[in-house]
This record gives sequence, C-alpha cells and structure tokens, in this order.
Amino acid sequence: MSVLLFLRDRQHEIGVYLALGEKKKNIVTQIMMELIPLAILGITFSLLVGSFLAVSISGTMLRQDMAQENHVETSEANPLEELGYRFELTVEEMLESYEVRLDVQSVLMFYSIGLGIIFVSILVPIMLVINIEPKKVLYG
Repeated sequence: MSVLLFLRDRQHEIGVYLALGEKKKNIVTQIMMELIPLAILGITFSLLVGSFLAVSISGTMLRQDMAQENHVETSEANPLEELGYRFELTVEEMLESYEVRLDVQSVLMFYSIGLGIIFVSILVPIMLVINIEPKKVLYG
C-alpha cells in the first residue's frame, strides 16, 4: 500500500522522465534502488525485534508452564518411570537448556522471502505507471 502511495506521489515525475525519453528500465531501476535499502532496513529491524520478543516471551511462557506443572499433581504415571527411569529438571536447568536462536539458514530464508514479496509489491505498481502514456500521466 505504501509503495502505491509512493508511486502516486511521484507519478508526475515518472511522466516527465517518460516524456523526456528516459528508458523504462532506467526508471524502474531508479525506483528499486530507492526502495530496496528501506526494505532491507525494515526486514533487519523486524528480525531483530522479533527475535528479542521471541526470547523474552518464550522464556516467560516456559516459566509459567513450569510453575503450573509444579502446582498440579498428576496421578498418571509415566511408563518410563515405571521402568525405573526418572528425569528431574529444576526450572533453572530447564531454562538454561532452552534457547531460542536463529540459524543462518532461517535468516537467509527470512530475507529471501521478504525481499521477494517486496520486489513483487514494488514491481506491479511500477509496471502499471510505466505503461501509461506520458501525456496521461502528466495530465491525468
């Protein structure tokens, strides 16, 4: 939506470029070079904030779940406990072993999907404006 508003504001500028004989490819490249750095900045910001929130929220949820399990006693026995196996972890040990992190593959996938969607959302409105005659763009 913001790309469409961006192009609507610059519609007359694009019309002037077209009227002066500028190649459509150069106009599209210029607009892409203006919008792609903003998109990369937005994706990076959302990735960092999302990762920070995921760590804090998941840690809180795990603490609450562990606290609730400690207060509720269940009568059903675990089949492994009947065989003599028993796993007891304290809340601190569980929190230490639980970690939310992003690997390189996830980050690359996040960027590639995000940039692909942004590329399409930029390209479609640009093509609509570029393919109109300059006279209609300037006086329309």
